[in-house]
Amino acid sequence: MPLLLLKLPADVLTRIAAFVRDTDAAKFLFAGKQARNAFGLQAWRACLQATHGGLRIGAEPDGLKAAKRLATCGRGCLGIRALATDGGTFNEADTRFWADALFRPEPWRIYCSRQTRDPVLCAATFLPQHEAEDEDAQDRHWMLELIIETWSLDQLQVEPFSGQDYSLGSVFLRVCHGLRDEDVASLNLQNGQAALAGYRAKIHEVVHRFNATGAPGKRAGLDGTMYERRAGVTVDERVAALSTSSIAIATSLIVRRPWCVTCPGRLGIVFGCRRAPRVGDLDGLRERCAAAAPAIRALVDGPSHSILSRGSRVDVGRRLGGRPVLLAASCSPNQGVCYQLIGKAEDESDVFPLAIFGFGARNVDESFTSIRARFERPVALKGCIVALLEPERRHEVEEPNIDMEFVGLEGYMYDPSA
Repeated sequence: MPLLLLKLPADVLTRIAAFVRDTDAAKFLFAGKQARNAFGLQAWRACLQATHGGLRIGAEPDGLKAAKRLATCGRGCLGIRALATDGGTFNEADTRFWADALFRPEPWRIYCSRQTRDPVLCAATFLPQHEAEDEDAQDRHWMLELIIETWSLDQLQVEPFSGQDYSLGSVFLRVCHGLRDEDVASLNLQNGQAALAGYRAKIHEVVHRFNATGAPGKRAGLDGTMYERRAGVTVDERVAALSTSSIAIATSLIVRRPWCVTCPGRLGIVFGCRRAPRVGDLDGLRERCAAAAPAIRALVDGPSHSILSRGSRVDVGRRLGGRPVLLAASCSPNQGVCYQLIGKAEDESDVFPLAIFGFGARNVDESFTSIRARFERPVALKGCIVALLEPERRHEVEEPNIDMEFVGLEGYMYDPSA
């Protein structure tokens, strides 16, 4: 940032700050006391809001300190807890397949909706690791990475894992116990050093935990499934009662379909929530999802030139509420597509369409069961609502259910109270 900006009026500098990256603003402050005084709190608020997807730092008194916290907080899969769904479960007597499985990255857990021709909506709220009441929350990312690199996804989605309500620690112990340090070091892990440093200690911790408590390794606390029926939806009242000041900044979308199922999810919409999602939000989205489904289906199933067509993307955006659509990730038609929906800056809707995803109906390569798309722009959220529009029918059934392994977001958490 040029030092000539110091001569601008404060209100003009604040407007310009909305076009400045927070890293550049921090460098600008090293110019001296005059620069620090000129680039005040209002300028920092505008800068951080633009850099971090609409984040509002609220009563934070020091913009530079907020920027430092945002720069140093951990990146990865965001912690999220299922609030409610109108899709029930395929087997009402079996709680393992409820919507909380949809938002957890463990591949041995799968969401299976009831049989229906209608879109299925599932709402969830973001929760920081330290509020999750989960003994393995801090190590979840590298533990899962080590499990998946050691055993394949199709191995993890069949017995014995799919038939029991196993916790992360229990599966980690079964899959990874007996690995040598050189085995861990040889795997293609993003967090290889963390995994190698924590592997042995984690094995001993889990063994000690199970021996001390006599626990059979089942999910417990907020990680355990618990819901009640309420006027056509099922709700986790524990999550409904949660209140957190933390805000998630989402940078990527991850979608994974299960392997050995009859009706894997094929099309979906992700709605972002600027405030904590509510059960009543599901009612207001059903008609919009049904109206947009034909356009999304045509976009995903069309030839390759349609996938890149601006006209088709804008049409979908209009059906979902007037938001133009931008390409978030270029995926081939036989793998899957994902688009981020970006609206006008003045759009402050509490619930808004964030992204659409889909796996083509023709020439789909079944070896591709996942999509990972980096957003064109980060987005600040308190929660999300996933609409599963329809399944891929691998068998002829009059009313199929929808099976989906995981829909999640990557990014980082900002806690203004920290």
